[in-house]
Amino acid sequence: MADFVAGRLDLDQIQSSLQVALGLLENDGTGVVKSVRLAEADVEEIRFTRLVDEQRPAITFRLDELLEELANE
Repeated sequence: MADFVAGRLDLDQIQSSLQVALGLLENDGTGVVKSVRLAEADVEEIRFTRLVDEQRPAITFRLDELLEELANE
């Protein structure tokens, strides 16, 4: 998250990380996979519906929400 906010990671790398996490969590039996899947879909939507200057803040906000969800699991 910090690397994305600092500009060291781009959208492709964030989306790839979420997709890898989905593969690792697929059979964990918790709600984590659902939260990650929804976040990945939201990142995809943000990527194609927001202006470039709006993408990073919107994705940062969505990743913050994901972290909060995961902390409550």
